[in-house]
Amino acid sequence: MAKGEEFWITTYQKIENKSAPYVFYIEGDGAAFVNKYRVSNNPTPRKQMLLNLAAMVKRPDVVYVARLCQYTPMELNPKCNSSLLDS
Repeated sequence: MAKGEEFWITTYQKIENKSAPYVFYIEGDGAAFVNKYRVSNNPTPRKQMLLNLAAMVKRPDVVYVARLCQYTPMELNPKCNSSLLDS
């Protein structure tokens, strides 16, 4: 995990050669909304396609970066509560 200003962001990486180019996988919106009027309390994707893809890549230097509030315990990111996001 990496700490931003107000949020912890979940990251996974497999780094073998720090001087080689990295391949980044940046997660999409996931389950960002319960419906078109309500933000989800937990936007973590229901199907972990991109995370699984990053894990399967045979390249030596791969970094996966989740979006805000995804794959991170909610107690670490209290601002992920939808009532706070709506204000």
